[in-house]
Amino acid sequence: QAPRSRVVLLSGAASGAISRTCVAPLERAKIELMVGRFMAAPTASLDASRQRASTIRSHIMQGNANALKLRSRTITLPPKPRVVGTNVISVLRQVVRTEGWRGLLRGNTLNVLRIAPTKAVELAVWEKFRSSKGGRTLTPRERVVGGSFASMLGTAVTHPIDTVRTRATIGQGGGADPWRHCLVIARTEGVKGFFRGFVPNLVRVAPYGAVNYGAYDILQTGYKKFRKFTGQPPANPAGLENALWGGLSGAMAQTVVYPIEMLQRRMQASTGQGISFGVASLRELVAREGVGVLYTGLSSNYAKTIPAAAIGWWSYEVIKDMLEEKEKNQK
Repeated sequence: QAPRSRVVLLSGAASGAISRTCVAPLERAKIELMVGRFMAAPTASLDASRQRASTIRSHIMQGNANALKLRSRTITLPPKPRVVGTNVISVLRQVVRTEGWRGLLRGNTLNVLRIAPTKAVELAVWEKFRSSKGGRTLTPRERVVGGSFASMLGTAVTHPIDTVRTRATIGQGGGADPWRHCLVIARTEGVKGFFRGFVPNLVRVAPYGAVNYGAYDILQTGYKKFRKFTGQPPANPAGLENALWGGLSGAMAQTVVYPIEMLQRRMQASTGQGISFGVASLRELVAREGVGVLYTGLSSNYAKTIPAAAIGWWSYEVIKDMLEEKEKNQK
């Protein structure tokens, strides 16, 4: 029997709030790594002796007879930015050093206000889509369509909150006050400012939802069939296996869409014309900062994505089961 819409909405909102609050410091670190705010002054050159040795080796390999003359020269490269916060630990240390422990939770209130309705809508659409198929196992195509549509609809509803949260998290312009950011965006950028990065956000969540919901459904359905085949009782909704399926599906989905999310965050953080969305913008970023910029902070992001997805799916199943049981007892 399909769960009632009210149960799904409440369960989805509560699970989203719980999971994001648990990983709020890691979410802060992820956004800081994406927008590259913790940058030190550029260094003028690389170590001269090390660079001379590298150049000499290069010339020797090319058969240059004048290679030894380079020993008396100093090779200077163009200035290159030196990144101070290169991983989640270093970023979190800088946040605590400059803002105190409360800085680790900056933007979490807005994140909860965003993720609660987002997850409520997503899961309501997903459960409705599954129930419309008569309880049968979904085909791969149906999982892609259902997951993508659920994520896109849930994200579209709360994108303005996400834009304000990004600005408040990095403290740009209006500091950490979200209401001040709302005023600044409205005055300087208009309504369009709240929807900066909207297109890449939808492009990001479509494959994310397809992979996240699809993978979770495959893993959970397969596990239920395995227990039935082996003669075991039905799985407990509070079982930690749901956390495992959620963590795995979240990690797979994040890996697929991370470059798009990185570009979206850059767009939301910019206050002027800034960065536009498209292949050209990705190429420009790669040319300026290297291919690695597309996955800057991905490894540390796993530390946030996996527990967030695990806690989210597990708490959703637990809360949904509790609410359904309560409604049954009231009848």
